[in-house]
Amino acid sequence: SDITKMKSNDSLGDDQSLLGGEKDVKTKKILIFVVLSATLGSFQYGYELVVLGNLTDTLAYTIGWDKDETWRIPVLNGLYLTAAGIGAASGGFWIKKFSIRGTMLIYNLVFTLPGTALLLVPNYASMAIGRFLTGVAGGLI
Repeated sequence: SDITKMKSNDSLGDDQSLLGGEKDVKTKKILIFVVLSATLGSFQYGYELVVLGNLTDTLAYTIGWDKDETWRIPVLNGLYLTAAGIGAASGGFWIKKFSIRGTMLIYNLVFTLPGTALLLVPNYASMAIGRFLTGVAGGLI
């Protein structure tokens, strides 16, 4: 009957497996990479939005800002959100140019390097550039 034919066509058979071949193992590794990138990227995106708001006084003291200069924190958050919009809007271009896998690799580099550099910022301009670059990468999520 038709149901028996469908079942026999859908089954893999005894000599085949879902992740048995070399190509399937490579596909599994890529899938794990993509899932980790999306998961960690989403965490980083949310973290980047909230972290500066909670650290206003500490950040102002560390960089040496006066109380009148704390207006810079919302500007940095705005830079991040603006850059995220740019990153999201340009995502299709990057995927066409580098493929999805290449775009994910670039996104990870762009998110990691400025994110790490933000730990060592000497001034406001460096922090603004770092926030902008991490925002672009965050928009590619």
